[in-house]
Amino acid sequence: MVTDVRIIVLAGLLFTASARAQAAADSVHKLTGSGDFGFVNAAGNTSVTTLNVGEELHYIPALHYQLAQTLAVVYGKTDGVESASLWQAGLRGDRDFGDRWGVYALVAFDRNTFASIDRRFQEGVGALYHAIKTPTDILDAEAGLGLVETRSTDAVGTTDPIARAAGTYRRILAPKAYVEEALEALPDLRAARNLRVNSATSLVAPLFRNFALKAAYVVNFNNNPEPGREKTDRFLTTGVQISF
Repeated sequence: MVTDVRIIVLAGLLFTASARAQAAADSVHKLTGSGDFGFVNAAGNTSVTTLNVGEELHYIPALHYQLAQTLAVVYGKTDGVESASLWQAGLRGDRDFGDRWGVYALVAFDRNTFASIDRRFQEGVGALYHAIKTPTDILDAEAGLGLVETRSTDAVGTTDPIARAAGTYRRILAPKAYVEEALEALPDLRAARNLRVNSATSLVAPLFRNFALKAAYVVNFNNNPEPGREKTDRFLTTGVQISF
């Protein structure tokens, strides 16, 4: 079953990434991206080092098609001992059908050893709806199905079918300045207690040219965490963003 779903997801990504034969006027071939970086080091009476790095790439190979790749890392040490280690990465393809409806396929990875997650893969497909598309407001809603494959730091592996409901709202405050909220709920289809909810709030304010300040607040909730772990992880990061 896992293999079949992987084939479906990969086929979906290929489908969304490949541009069918279209007129030259329909070709877009647009690449945009951003990277952000934050670093803090304190020494003396206390010794703290924190690092947060993130990047996004968006590619439009043809009209109505879009590919996105993301990466985020939060790492910290306190008194020389590792105190935070979060790694997240994703690959996603979208195909729109008109101005409102579309489909997506995604593959995501995350690792958080302090939540006893050695590695976790999420694969899924679904439908999306562009509820609001104005020069200042963008609201997207998504619903789909997928699989989550998890391996804990105790070498225990599980594979669970999930549903996915998500929404993203962006309010554009000024040129290159915006606030965004992304919310994702991932209920387990076999065990209702295995509900996960992820939230990411971002604020970007331009400095000059392609440089901006970015602050992000991420909340990851797991209703059934690994034994001895908390249900909620929260990360507040700040830094400089460079876009192109």
